[in-house]
Amino acid sequence: MKKCRIVTLILITLLIAVPLFSQKLPKPTGYVNDFAGVIDAESKSRINRIAKTVQESTGAEIAVVTIETIDPYGSI
Repeated sequence: MKKCRIVTLILITLLIAVPLFSQKLPKPTGYVNDFAGVIDAESKSRINRIAKTVQESTGAEIAVVTIETIDPYGSI
């Protein structure tokens, strides 16, 4: 019984702590979400066309997201 309480306490702590330290990103707007501003307009348009074609023909979805940093989560 004591183990169950400890596990429950750990899970509650994680559920509360993770959102507090997570990176805040704007809401996604489509297939391409360039939050770092590194994709030019022509490339973004081409990626959107390809992603839309893939979704319409296969049902699979493609998302491209750029962010400025992955800090404080480490490195790639």
